[in-house]
Amino acid sequence: MSVQQVRSALEMFISEPNSRAVVLKGEWGTGKTYLWNMLLKQKKESISRKKYAYVSLFGLSNLADLKRAIFENVVSSENADVNGDFKSLIGNLAGVGQALERAVRKGVKVTTEAASIPFVKGLGGVVDAISFASVADTLICIDDYERRNTGLSGKEVLGLISYLVENKNCSVILVLNHSQLNGDLDEYFQFTEKVFDYEIEFAPTPHEAANLVFDVGNVYENQLLTNSIALKISNIRILKKILYFSKALSGVVRNYSEPVVAQVLHTLPLAVWSIYSSDPQRVMIGAIKELGGSGFEAFFASKDGSGDSTIKNKTSNILKEYGFQNCDELDIAVISLVEKGYLDEGEIRKLAEEMAAKVRHNKDIQVLRDAWSVYRRSFRNNEDELLGCFEDALKVCLDKMSFMDLDSICETFRELGRDERATQIVDEFMLGLARRGTIIDKRELFRWPKNKYLSDALNAYIEESKAEKEFADYILPYVGTNSLNREDYLRLSQASVDDFYNFFSVGDSENLNAWVLYCLEFGSIRASEDESQEAFRSIFLKSYEAVLRIRAESLLNKMRTDTYMSYQEMYDALKEQKAL
Repeated sequence: MSVQQVRSALEMFISEPNSRAVVLKGEWGTGKTYLWNMLLKQKKESISRKKYAYVSLFGLSNLADLKRAIFENVVSSENADVNGDFKSLIGNLAGVGQALERAVRKGVKVTTEAASIPFVKGLGGVVDAISFASVADTLICIDDYERRNTGLSGKEVLGLISYLVENKNCSVILVLNHSQLNGDLDEYFQFTEKVFDYEIEFAPTPHEAANLVFDVGNVYENQLLTNSIALKISNIRILKKILYFSKALSGVVRNYSEPVVAQVLHTLPLAVWSIYSSDPQRVMIGAIKELGGSGFEAFFASKDGSGDSTIKNKTSNILKEYGFQNCDELDIAVISLVEKGYLDEGEIRKLAEEMAAKVRHNKDIQVLRDAWSVYRRSFRNNEDELLGCFEDALKVCLDKMSFMDLDSICETFRELGRDERATQIVDEFMLGLARRGTIIDKRELFRWPKNKYLSDALNAYIEESKAEKEFADYILPYVGTNSLNREDYLRLSQASVDDFYNFFSVGDSENLNAWVLYCLEFGSIRASEDESQEAFRSIFLKSYEAVLRIRAESLLNKMRTDTYMSYQEMYDALKEQKAL
């Protein structure tokens, strides 16, 4: 049945004065209770019964608990969308008190404890009986049938439903996950035809489920709806989790550009589906995190080095079909929210800013791409048009161009006889580098410029920016990273023990321990050539000797440096090796 058909059947059930007992069944998480509560909120004025009660069988131990729970949760039908609370309970107890008073006048023996009626669960058997007897002309929802306690049999539940319908003029709906019932052995299958008029099966499509949870008129939620449908998520609980986490993200990312918001809202449903769903088709979160890197292949590899290509290909196809090509730092931050349950707002903002800057960069660079498109797409004599397009691009993205981009433009201007303008462009570009304090490493350039003026200017800039570094500059940029700069560690290896001692001893930072460990860990690194290996050994020996000098200065420093004494064995071995 479609969602609309199920709604119509339920509306007819609650509004029909002579309705008796029905079953609302469906798989776990499809939103049976969610739909029922939504219907009550929207159609409570249509309820034909005077009162309403909702009871979950989860945690109830026996039939007496069930009867008591029904009584405790009775509310007037106009309040059917509100759970029974202390106020409604007091009202129900007042009616029981009056019934007790009548019983006493008729000579029924009631214990003092029962007559005082402090709380429902403390009442005696007589009061329990009178309490349940007051339940009549009531619409009752009994939920979680498959989760009932073993002390409460299916036969007892169904028998009570039959009694309420036949003798108390009640209408009862039983909500259950039929796939969790124990086949024909469960009493439900033995007595269902005798108790219930009909069954309503709720199995919404992904489109129907998403439309129940998300507001189509809300642009933000509409993106979640579209993405959830693309993943074929029909589990209402999963969809509600997506909505919950999206509200946490909303205040942080709403004001960023559309591509940033779109990426966050694209990753979120995928992460929630992967982490919380029991869907056998879901993609493992570990595979999602590694997508786009070398770790993706390794994720599917077994210990013997082989891999399951079937699962890997299936995963790749699902992610490709969803449009998830690679997992970047912003995606990881969204996944972290889902995994941890709380938001690192500062990290999300930082990454969103970086993503927004990348979007702006790409938008500006596209002006340059458009200019090259004018060059490639025809053989027309449109030199002025082409140069005009390049000038437009230079206005918006000169500071964003790569050296390859700049080189290509300069060569084009030079070949068209515009050498003076090409020189001006290079000068403006180099001035921008100096103003921003950009550091250039020749080894990181993909291709050295062909244009001679640009090449000479670049060489001159690199030489001029080679200012003498402080000792700390050879250490601090690399702490907490996995990167090394050969030129820097060779220079660091030439420093003296005094240099390391001065650096450590005057340090006043929460990161001091990380600085020391960075230097000591050089003793564990193995290089592929002798010069680097000797540099690593030198850095370790000198830094450890500096630590030993600090250790000898006071009892307090002895305590502080105890943590580094695990390197003593390595120090002795390398010291002996150096002496040979």
